[in-house]
Amino acid sequence: LSFVRDLSGDGALDSTRESLVAISRRLMRNNPIYRGIIGRCVSYVVGGGFGLQARTGNPAWNEKAETLWREFWEAPTVDGTMSGQRLESLSFQELLVGGDAFIAFVTAEGQTKLQIFESEQCVTRTRNSDNGVVVDSLGRPIKYMFAPYGRSGFVSRSKISDFPAKDTIHLFDHERPSASRGVPALQSSFAMLHRINDICDAEAVAL
Repeated sequence: LSFVRDLSGDGALDSTRESLVAISRRLMRNNPIYRGIIGRCVSYVVGGGFGLQARTGNPAWNEKAETLWREFWEAPTVDGTMSGQRLESLSFQELLVGGDAFIAFVTAEGQTKLQIFESEQCVTRTRNSDNGVVVDSLGRPIKYMFAPYGRSGFVSRSKISDFPAKDTIHLFDHERPSASRGVPALQSSFAMLHRINDICDAEAVAL
């Protein structure tokens, strides 16, 4: 056997992560098997959504806390377009499809709201420099860098905003301890799904 020096978790993933996410997005759009697997997983885990149950020794405080949570969770996002239950479903779906789920706390008009970012939006100002997560010498995140989508449909790197790590929730599956980003949960099935597509196409042509 011959051995070559391998890269760190980020070094190995950064060279393939964008391609894997792009494949995953296409499968979600075009492959009903893949979409069904993701959708069923989300429905099993999130279901009708999660709620807050306050169980302190103060019943009045418990009732107030739960009421405030329900009011906030009716429309918790900064754009006001989705409920808390939908945010939960989309966040978990993004974790499976893109490998990352980012939720940032944003203050707008004196209120703290939530903003969800897709995996492709966590980038740096120049391509191939790093992965949008700035960490310290111990690997602890310091800040996250997010870019909006432009009219072309691609992220606009010239409009990147920095979000402190303390104001950002980053959900991802640590493939390796040295990785600061995730990859699609079903990446190992991509080759198989493509083969299934080829078989189905071949049978359709044969008929």
